[in-house]
Amino acid sequence: MNKWYFSLIVFGIILVFLSNNFESYATHVSQPILTMEENLQYFLGDEFLITGWVEYDGKPTSDVLLSVRILDPSNETIVDDFVTSDYKGEFKKIIQIPSQGTTGIYTVDVLSMCWQEHRQICTHKSAQTKFSVEQNSAEVKFPSWIKTLVGFWVTDKIDDATFFQVIEYLAKNQIITIPKTDTHEAESSTDIPSWIKTSAEFWIQEKISDNEFALGLEWLVNNGVIKY
Repeated sequence: MNKWYFSLIVFGIILVFLSNNFESYATHVSQPILTMEENLQYFLGDEFLITGWVEYDGKPTSDVLLSVRILDPSNETIVDDFVTSDYKGEFKKIIQIPSQGTTGIYTVDVLSMCWQEHRQICTHKSAQTKFSVEQNSAEVKFPSWIKTLVGFWVTDKIDDATFFQVIEYLAKNQIITIPKTDTHEAESSTDIPSWIKTSAEFWIQEKISDNEFALGLEWLVNNGVIKY
């Protein structure tokens, strides 16, 4: 009888140990759920709203840190930021698409972290979606004083190199917007097509629109003459 009683005690201790051991190594799961529409279309310079909620152990959970990354068409990270879920377990993040970026398919990658006390016993997951970015031709605008600079170039008061350097500076500092559609590394070209200067002359004479003049600058960018 005593032996049986002793065995029962040992068995109980083993059950308690196994129960505690299971709880110690139980895995919590942190999963971001994205709620915005997929495959949306935007333009360079637009704002992009990322929305969603955190499913933590099967329910919406607040105060969960999330990593938000945006990858451009060449798979380069252009945004690397963080956001925290609110009291409803929801999150949102406004991202500015670079006005001087490239067109194509962008990827949103959201990784849901774990609470500090669960770091060693938690599985954190990610969610992805994609959206396309195009050049909005209606947004190609130039300050009126740029025509004076272009006029100096057209009439040979400044040489090609000086003109291109000034345009490059203005583009880098986002004073003007130049379409940039190629994602590959452009090779420099020393031969400038005559139509580009003719187009510039027509532009300052208001015979063509800003968009049509921008086509010449786009060629200069895509062929490595202007780099920014």
